Amino acid sequence: MTFNWIELSQALVLLLFPLGLALGKSTKLCTYSQLSDLDVPHWIVSWMLVPILWVDPLRAFLGTWFLCDAIALDPLKKGTLTQLPILLSIGVLVVALLLQIFVVRKAESMLAPLGFASGMLLALNIPMMAAVFSLILAIAGASAMRNWSAFFAIAAVAVVAFGFLFKGNHLWLVGTAALMMLPFVIGFISQREFVMACRN
Repeated sequence: MTFNWIELSQALVLLLFPLGLALGKSTKLCTYSQLSDLDVPHWIVSWMLVPILWVDPLRAFLGTWFLCDAIALDPLKKGTLTQLPILLSIGVLVVALLLQIFVVRKAESMLAPLGFASGMLLALNIPMMAAVFSLILAIAGASAMRNWSAFFAIAAVAVVAFGFLFKGNHLWLVGTAALMMLPFVIGFISQREFVMACRN
């Protein structure tokens, strides 16, 4: 296995910085149900009012892109070893997601990494149309169900369905679905509410 250390370093810096550390005290952390108290028509509008959140999908996209490109296997290798770059990339992204979720100033809550997961989804090595359709369904589903956990569960299922439809790499599809499902599973097990940075 070979590494492009420059790209790998860039990826780790972009991916492993927790968004929670960049949120100022003026930024309110809201559950979905608390959004009705804000004078905004939709949760996406509230999300757009926090400038730091605009950067989150972009840095996740670039970080994931650099990560996937930085880890390669000798083309002469065969068998199960060919899957190592994929597994290592997914392992790094699991750590990155956990850092986004748990580094938050409200100890009883978890930060919903909606932007981060969206950027990551679009950069992973799955068919782009599968990623786009999955993202659209996840946003629509979360809005309809008024629940941020639904975003991750719907994205996970949609990735598998659209990924197979568009003939994506099976291991990448399973890994991507697992990454999307991770926040949902953590929320279900911990019974802690997801919050999102918002501003009136």
